[in-house]
Amino acid sequence: MLHQRICSPASLATLLFAIAFGVACADSTSPSRSDLNGDWSTGHTIGGFDLGFTLRWTTRTVTGTGGYVAIPPNTPCTLGLSGSGSVALAADVSRSNVLTGALTFDNRVRAPITGVVFDSGGINSRLDLSFTSPDGSACSLSLQHAALP
Repeated sequence: MLHQRICSPASLATLLFAIAFGVACADSTSPSRSDLNGDWSTGHTIGGFDLGFTLRWTTRTVTGTGGYVAIPPNTPCTLGLSGSGSVALAADVSRSNVLTGALTFDNRVRAPITGVVFDSGGINSRLDLSFTSPDGSACSLSLQHAALP
């Protein structure tokens, strides 16, 4: 009985290259999450932080800058900050909407964060962030897309 080769080594190599190239290109040409771009805010809180950002989302990252107001009484979750200042957010976003990154206050105080975005298609989407204060306290913030500052 005679067996024929279905794929030659050269055609198999070409096929593998095409698959690898296609996977690599698929990620770089994915659409952004522009429905989540724009203003995000904690709204008004009692104690802790009021935060407001202008965020830019892609399929893999979220970045943005804004401001904060530390609301008395000063708690471990206000990271020793008082008054107001600038804040930046930079995080990687997984396919399951989980964020891993950091908040940086006044270009000096950095808080590693994790979070989850609950995407309702743009406006009224929610971003829940958590971080650990220097004394080990568990802290959380909830941001709304297009919420009032």
